[in-house]
This record gives sequence, C-alpha cells and structure tokens, in this order.
Amino acid sequence: MLSSIEVHAAQSTVAVLTLPVGDVPTAPLHIRKAEGLEPVKADVNTLGYSSLDGETYTGSHAGKRNIVLTVGLNTRYGYASVEQARRQVYAYFMPKTMLELWFVTSGRPKTKILCYVESCENDRWSQDPTMTISLICPKPYFQSTQLGLVTGMSNLSPVPQEFIYNGDVIAPVVFDFHLGGIAYSGPVTLETRGVETTWRKLGLASIDIPSNKYLYINTTPGAKELTLKGESATLPTTNLLGKKTDESVWTYLVPGVNRVQVRTTETRSRPWALRYYEQYGGL
Repeated sequence: MLSSIEVHAAQSTVAVLTLPVGDVPTAPLHIRKAEGLEPVKADVNTLGYSSLDGETYTGSHAGKRNIVLTVGLNTRYGYASVEQARRQVYAYFMPKTMLELWFVTSGRPKTKILCYVESCENDRWSQDPTMTISLICPKPYFQSTQLGLVTGMSNLSPVPQEFIYNGDVIAPVVFDFHLGGIAYSGPVTLETRGVETTWRKLGLASIDIPSNKYLYINTTPGAKELTLKGESATLPTTNLLGKKTDESVWTYLVPGVNRVQVRTTETRSRPWALRYYEQYGGL
C-alpha cells in the first residue's frame, strides 16, 4: 500500500517535501489521488504478410509515463492561508521543473522515478482547495533506491552466484572486474541466466589488463560502456567495444532467480562485483 510520496528537487539544498497519502488532518499538504502508477501501455508492432493470414511480431516498447497528483491543501494546520499553501506547492512543482518522486510503500524498498512538471493547476474558488499536478516521466519504470550487490570470484571453472531479483521488469547492471594487483591476459566472459539452462554471455576476446587497471561494464541502455579503467583516476580509460565477441548479449537481470559467473582461462581466482537497481513496471 502506498503511504507517502517524497518530492526530491534537483537542487540538493532544497528540503525534501513529504506528502502523505489520504486525508491526514495534521498534514498541511497531502495526496488525495495519484494516477498513472500502473504499468504503461506498450506499443506492440506487427507487420502483415502479402498472402498469409495474420501478422508477424516486429517489436514493442513502452512509452513515457504520465503521473497526475491531486494535492489537498489543509489550512487548519501549518499554513495561515490557502495562498500560502499554494505557493509552497509552486515552489516544488513549477512547470518545466525536473524532480524525483520517491514512493514509500509497504512490502518493498522505496522506489523513485525522474519527472518533469507539465502543469500545476488549481481552482481558486473551490470550498475544498486542491491542486492538480501533471508530471511527465521519460523513462516509464520505477527504480529501487537501494543498490543491489552480488560478488564472486572468476576462474577457469567458476562457481555461479545465485540470488533473487525482486523487480518485475528486466534490469541492466554495472560490473567491475579487479585484478588484485596482478596483470591478466586472455578472454573474459560474463555469464548470466535465470531458471533456463542456457547461459547468456557477454564475452571479450583476448584482452590485456594491466595490474593498475580493471574491467568496467555498464549495460544501461543509452549509457552502455565496455572499458578498462584505471585504479587511479589519473590513468586513461581504454575502450574495449571492439573486443566484444559477435555472439555477445548485453547483460541483464530477469525477475526471479538469477545466476552469475565470470569465466577466464586461468586457475587463479579474482574478485568481481555486479551492481544493479531493481525496476518495477508499476506500483
């Protein structure tokens, strides 16, 4: 159950505005209604045949999310007038403003989503003052505010690390492979799977990793990266996209059970870490 919504302004110096859900007598501002929290409708694309019945699936995607909040103004507590309460709402929800909404719900960690204010409207003559705020979220999924971490050791015969991913849509990952001060030369393969038996592989053909660098992989759409980074910030970064094998699939996590392992060509074990944020299609 949704209990409150936190408004985090883009400026870190601005205090977080907490809006409880429901008619809370002691809350100066509260959420009367929150719309647009369900899974976003997907555009499913198909292509017809010239002489066969039916169509073939060509792809699909989920568009932007539109959240609409109805905020009640309570002048019996906290504000001297409706005008003062209205100006407080304007301070956070002026159109074109970028902000994050954090949702506090029972049974799961806090989730957040990046939004831009589309409109902030009110009926000045209503006996029961409320304001209606429309927010556009370019990315449709809610993201956990808690970072997930899985660690393990690489070698020629790695032991898979098994864990539960509680999100309900697939999630990208950030992966680090540190060498512990000893250089490595050879292939590296990041392997993942769910309950199926076939491993999805993100492989690098033979690469040379100096002792003062580490392998960094980011599979976030629009921000994908496959590089060697320096253990020191003064060292240059090396792009490894050209080393990716043809059969490679960018790593992602699936809802439920996931298994991860890192394969090299040496018997020496080296530490790796995989980080992720759970993502949800709706609240």
